[in-house]
Amino acid sequence: MGISNVKAIVMAAGPGRRMGRITSFGEGLRLGNLPKPALPIVNRPIVCRAIDQLVARGVTDFWVTSHHMAGDIVKVIGHGETFGAGVKIQHIVEFPLVHTALATKQISEAFGEKEPFWVLSGDIFCPHTDFTSFFKNFEAAQKLSKRVAGSVGFILRPAEDILNRYTTAVIDADGRVQSFEEPPTSMKEAEEIFGRTGHPLVKKVSDELGKVVLPINSSTYLLTRRIFEIVAEPETNPFDLYDFGKFIFRKLPPKSIASFFIPESIVGKRVQKLWTDVGFPEDLWLANFRLRKYAPFLIGGKFITHFKSWIGHNCNLQGRVSRSVIGSNVQVGPGVKIEDSVIGQGSIIEDAKLIRGTVILPYSYINVRKNHHNIQSIKNSLIISRSRGGTFLDSQTTSAQEIEKQVTIPDIDGQNKLEPLYLSPQDIRELLSR
Repeated sequence: MGISNVKAIVMAAGPGRRMGRITSFGEGLRLGNLPKPALPIVNRPIVCRAIDQLVARGVTDFWVTSHHMAGDIVKVIGHGETFGAGVKIQHIVEFPLVHTALATKQISEAFGEKEPFWVLSGDIFCPHTDFTSFFKNFEAAQKLSKRVAGSVGFILRPAEDILNRYTTAVIDADGRVQSFEEPPTSMKEAEEIFGRTGHPLVKKVSDELGKVVLPINSSTYLLTRRIFEIVAEPETNPFDLYDFGKFIFRKLPPKSIASFFIPESIVGKRVQKLWTDVGFPEDLWLANFRLRKYAPFLIGGKFITHFKSWIGHNCNLQGRVSRSVIGSNVQVGPGVKIEDSVIGQGSIIEDAKLIRGTVILPYSYINVRKNHHNIQSIKNSLIISRSRGGTFLDSQTTSAQEIEKQVTIPDIDGQNKLEPLYLSPQDIRELLSR
């Protein structure tokens, strides 16, 4: 069986509560600005970029699960017509919302008993995942042991980066998972887990960085239906419990899951991070700039040397633009200076002196109305737009004249709420360096 014959399930149902008002206007309100998988990484929704990678390797059959703002998910993905000839996408709208393993099990019941299938998360961005090597690694693991029911993609991260956030795993020298572990809460716990890990790559990267690293679940799986036989649905509360990370993987017998390490480069004493779990607003900023810096071949459009930027179609750029990504149908007025930024399609920017290190989502209108006090500068920030009607950002919608390390979120009444954007100086230096 070749990789092009493998079916894929893409999970895009979660409400994205950690994104706050970006994905929901408030507690109990189902509609927000955009569902998280539909948020753009430069000029394409996160979930579409995940599908793109498998389509590029010949995969044609997809199932997409949705729940929160499901209509928006269906709209941005379509049924395969925008991904190329032969691509078929079926949408499964979950009601009520169920956890990942139960949703996957229900879809996979139509697959062959021994047929492997991909499971991807619709809010994970990782442009360099080598799915062909992932598939071959799984085939090799199955030949070595009939116990192997699937494979999990892992990313290596310094232990201090995963404390209290990411689950990790103990992986043996043969590449199979001995156990999945709760997120460590201290460096002492992380070092104890590291001490039980036998995989040579984990040791090698740790030595290169000079610090303890641990594998974290990348939410990219290649599974067979047998995994649901090994860990059956719980007898009580299946809608709350039957989840891969929280239930199945933790109850699997040792060595029934193979591991695949998604490669990332080490530069000096730092991991050059390409994998991004878009869980919080700052992760959306990071994903946009990681694509811009490390995977510009995915941007599309044309690179215009004069601007040192990627420029879309039908743009009217009267201001100064450099080292940026400008979407189609963008207007930039005279006197505006844009540096090291990502400007979404359909946006109009007038009378702002400086925009630097900022992600502006599509259909954002900055200073387009005549006001006495315009916003003068926007630095290292994230400007969120509404999915319907666009967003106006000026003195009528916010009192701020200078915005720095902020996320602006339009509320239901059109007023922009400013909240802190937690970017580290190290991330800013790395991703905006020239």
